[in-house]
Amino acid sequence: DKYTLEQSFTNHAHTGSVRSVACAPKLLASGSTDENIRIFSMSKRVDVGTLVEQQGTINCLQFFEDSHLFSCSEDSTICIWDVHNWECMKTLRGHKAGVNCISVHPSGKLLLSVSKDKTLRTWNLIKGRCAYITNLKAIASIVVWSPSGSLFAVLFDKRVDVYDISVGDVIHSIAVEHKAVCVSFLTKHIISVGTENGNIELHNIETKSVITTFEAHSNRVKDMFVTPSHNSWLFSISSDGFLKLWELDHNNLSKKPKLLTSVDTTCRPNRLTVWTNNAGESTDENIRRISDDDEKPMKRKKLK
Repeated sequence: DKYTLEQSFTNHAHTGSVRSVACAPKLLASGSTDENIRIFSMSKRVDVGTLVEQQGTINCLQFFEDSHLFSCSEDSTICIWDVHNWECMKTLRGHKAGVNCISVHPSGKLLLSVSKDKTLRTWNLIKGRCAYITNLKAIASIVVWSPSGSLFAVLFDKRVDVYDISVGDVIHSIAVEHKAVCVSFLTKHIISVGTENGNIELHNIETKSVITTFEAHSNRVKDMFVTPSHNSWLFSISSDGFLKLWELDHNNLSKKPKLLTSVDTTCRPNRLTVWTNNAGESTDENIRRISDDDEKPMKRKKLK
């Protein structure tokens, strides 16, 4: 089969650099250095409003199912948004510096966050408060849960620490020669690391070994995404401007992934998310539209 990547929508709503993106079944959210979160309808490919609450760059966004949106900011806060009315339900405070990344547990009951204050925080989302604080020796840039929620990875400049929640500690530490830029779980025990020199490394957490390293881009790998419904597909973006789609052979991961297609975005992308059209054609869910001028909710609008 032949695959192509074609641009179907573009938007210049932000006045600053876009630092984070996230998808839900019907929505796309983007966060920027302009301190705003923009919400887009994926069915109509239009901007449906702006969320303004945090006073700093929006470093990371994540939807939980189609009910909540989580955002973390350089102002050290984490906001939890109700997607049905776009109200900020809760602001989680505790970090002493900017929050670099957040990751919601697959159960929706826990949230992890890493900050420039050199801490990893575990938040109890049922009670809406911090449950644990783990002091780190360096600033972590990314934290991400495994698909099963039994493991999570914390990314540093030259290292990735993998934690097991059953033991509450690091079970494997991956050292990388070049600066690590992004990390993603392919499966429960297989992790991919994108580096500054354009390589992607695949590591087996169980055997604590490197499976393979391949040259994916000519410049730093900025982000990667494994499609949940097709974990043989790995998307990657780079400072070289290219978006690439790779096919992994899970029966032989030591073999270099097959490049299915690539496209020059003609820009310097920062973040990547993949939207799969699995929401169906019809929905009776109402999404409130937010005006661009005074941020007051407009008349409810049904997204098809």
